[in-house]
Amino acid sequence: MIGYVAIGLGPGHDGGDSVAVWHVGLDGTHTGAWLLPPSSAAHLPALCSDRSLAAWDPTRTVQLLREHTGFTPPHCTSIRLLLNEVLTTRRSLVDSPQWSYVVPDPLPETATAFRRVVGLARPDDACPSATRALTTARMLTWAIAAHRETPAPRDVMSTHAASGVQHT
Repeated sequence: MIGYVAIGLGPGHDGGDSVAVWHVGLDGTHTGAWLLPPSSAAHLPALCSDRSLAAWDPTRTVQLLREHTGFTPPHCTSIRLLLNEVLTTRRSLVDSPQWSYVVPDPLPETATAFRRVVGLARPDDACPSATRALTTARMLTWAIAAHRETPAPRDVMSTHAASGVQHT
């Protein structure tokens, strides 16, 4: 796996339906973005190749993708489950340092609540589909940063990606 993909569905800049695709590297770096009409869904497998679909609730995102484009990504990563793993690791530490990325405990149930608690703003200038993809990418980048500053176990990301929600 070379990274993650965040996908947003909804109106594009012209008001018509669109699919926004945002690439995020394993280190949390945003590496590319595309805005496609649903009729270009044939490009989605190539854009998602070797990447795990990241979402707060991948099941819902996969369902929407399947309904609107006919595409089902082969690998998925739940941002919420990743953050739960980070919380579990941090709770097990005897000496807990001051964290730069304070993961709310308990973790909020929804992506919107999580965003508000940690102070991640939604972009204002993007079309709705791009806003959805970029917001997901920002949450993923935040989760990766929280993981990176957590001292143990170092393999949480690779374990999570390998055991992420699978759809066939």
